[in-house]
Amino acid sequence: MKRFYKFLMPLVAIVALALPVSVAAQTTCQITIGAVDSYGDGWNGGTLTITQGTTTVGTYSLSSGSSGSQTFTVSSDTPVTFSWTEGDYDDEVTINIYDGGGAMVFTVTEPNSGTIFTMNTPCPACPGVAGVHVDSIS
Repeated sequence: MKRFYKFLMPLVAIVALALPVSVAAQTTCQITIGAVDSYGDGWNGGTLTITQGTTTVGTYSLSSGSSGSQTFTVSSDTPVTFSWTEGDYDDEVTINIYDGGGAMVFTVTEPNSGTIFTMNTPCPACPGVAGVHVDSIS
């Protein structure tokens, strides 16, 4: 019987190491696109496309006015790519991109057509602390 356990225990250990212990849950967060048009008439046909992997998360275009913003939900496990499609008067356009923790990670004025930015970590592992106040220190 001892010989059987000597053989069996290493085999059990190898099988146990080959099996996943747990599957991590996929987390999501919201990234924000901040849009500015210096003339105040919108992006005049210019469009920002947000892609994660091979999936288009969404598109954004400032249709009128001098500023606006929109949020998009992305997952934490795949980089996010931002591509610009030109419109008229791209020299009036500014794009600000904020990660899931609210930190500005990219800004561009007068974007060129094509990929303008890739966000490798869209959802920070530890978002910043906000809304904390101290009553007293003792």
